[in-house]
Amino acid sequence: MLWRDVLKDQIALVSKDNIRREYIPRTKQIDAILDQLSKDRAKVFSWSHHSTSRLTKWLTECMADVGIDKRGRNFHAFRKSRWSDLIEKNTNPSIAAKLMRCSIQTAQKHYIHHSMKDLREAAEK
Repeated sequence: MLWRDVLKDQIALVSKDNIRREYIPRTKQIDAILDQLSKDRAKVFSWSHHSTSRLTKWLTECMADVGIDKRGRNFHAFRKSRWSDLIEKNTNPSIAAKLMRCSIQTAQKHYIHHSMKDLREAAEK
C-alpha cells in the first residue's frame, strides 16, 4: 500500500483478485497507527505483501512474548477473531463481510465458528 492510497476518510486497496480497487473506511484506530508511521517513503509499510516470512517470524516472537500458544495460528487467525468480534458487537453480517473484504458465503465457510457452549446456550433459549 502506498501513501497515495491513504485518502482523507478511506483507504484504497487492491482487491484480492488484483482486478479492482476496494475501499475501507479510516477509523480512529487506523489513524492512530498511520500517525506513528514515517511518511518519508512512498510505501506505508516497508515490507512487500508478497513476502511474509519476516512478518510470520515477528508474529511468532510476539505471540511467545505475550504468552499466546501458537498452535498453528497464523495471520488468518486475526480474520477469524475480527469476524467474531464484529458479530459479537451485533454488526450486520453483510457489513461485517464488506469490512473484511469478502462475501458472506466466504465468511460462513472460513470464519464462522461456534463453540459447543455457544450452540448449547442458543438451543436453550
